[in-house]
Amino acid sequence: MKRCFVTGALIVALLGFSLLLFMRFFDINAHRDFISRQIEQLSGYQVNFESIDSHLWFESTVSLSGLSLTLDNHQVLYIDQVKVSLTKLNLWDRELALGPVQLTGMRIKGDFTALIKAADANTEENSATVQQTTAIQSEQKLAWRQLTVSRLSVNDLNIGLTHAGQRVVVEGADFRSDNLLIIDDWQLVKSPSSGNLKLLVRELSARRSVGEILRVKNLQLSGSFNLKNLQANLNLKAGSLNLALAGQEEIAVQDTELVASLDNNKARITKLNSTIFSGELQLQADALFSIKPLSSPFLSLEQLTVQRLAIKDMNIVIPTMANETGVADKNKLTFPINNLTLKALIVENVNIRSNNSKIPLAIKNLNSSVSDFVLLQNKQLAGLVEEHKEAGSFVLRFEYLRWMESTIEQFEISGKLSKNDLGILLIKQLLAG
Repeated sequence: MKRCFVTGALIVALLGFSLLLFMRFFDINAHRDFISRQIEQLSGYQVNFESIDSHLWFESTVSLSGLSLTLDNHQVLYIDQVKVSLTKLNLWDRELALGPVQLTGMRIKGDFTALIKAADANTEENSATVQQTTAIQSEQKLAWRQLTVSRLSVNDLNIGLTHAGQRVVVEGADFRSDNLLIIDDWQLVKSPSSGNLKLLVRELSARRSVGEILRVKNLQLSGSFNLKNLQANLNLKAGSLNLALAGQEEIAVQDTELVASLDNNKARITKLNSTIFSGELQLQADALFSIKPLSSPFLSLEQLTVQRLAIKDMNIVIPTMANETGVADKNKLTFPINNLTLKALIVENVNIRSNNSKIPLAIKNLNSSVSDFVLLQNKQLAGLVEEHKEAGSFVLRFEYLRWMESTIEQFEISGKLSKNDLGILLIKQLLAG
């Protein structure tokens, strides 16, 4: 019995030592062509990589260099290096937990429509029908019961995609997301129910057509979301934003900062600061949404309350419209917002001029404040109230105003936002004369 026990122990030790030697001297690069063919057979895409560096025994990491994805002999994806860390491997329960997964030097380029068509063609080629493929996938279980990633980070991301003459370019972006659930209950998770992300973009540009271009530089975005509870938080900063429209002057926005949140059907803009038209814009607002899954539209904005809107030191130009058909009757105008209330509006040192022949307006050094004014009710302009006690208040002051044939200089007035207020009646009389 003792001899059998010693013999068994020696066999186990020999097998263990052989396994150690195999893991130590096994060269996975010698089998990279086989691995590429297996991935290509499963995905339908041509996958290649230059080398694999495995340190599973000492550091629990695997690195891939020069990973590329090719469609119809056109490279659409290239990654300089992929580094994966392994934190948990439970073969009994089929659970796999990855630590940080880092992708460095990712480049994506090509025609978006061609990519979609190629993917659809591959799907049709490998299955008789889409319904059959879906049924097989729903019945087929993956090799792992659960797969998680503690952190996914992408450094130096560059994207260049085109579609029907439109183009989107992203240069020098960094992306990060924590605590990702990739596989759950033997199935691939189609969309995460909660998560967080952080995105840094050196430059982003989008071209809709000739002469219509959006450029954003030094974009910083971070946020979190929980779809089950309909909760989200967003923090955004942008160094500059330039919007060019065909036939219009370019709009330049600098130093934008936005802090917003969503809680069920309530959204809040805690902070919005921006420099636009050479001046400063500040906004705080609350919004109440109505969600009706069986209606169209399923999402509507029931109430928008602007807590504070400050406009300072701006030079505003009203542009010429491509199709000037006159001003419509205000009673026939409808808006996508059911109700809009302005709690506080502050205007300081604003100059306005119009290039639109339908709006012959010019104002110099406008200073004004408005409080508790209902702008929209039931998607229509509310107008002034009848009762003086229920009305909000206003202050208006400017150096010069020209409206049509009327010119007013050095003007100052204050009052209530009601139809019978003397200040309102005086303004109407001056503009009409």
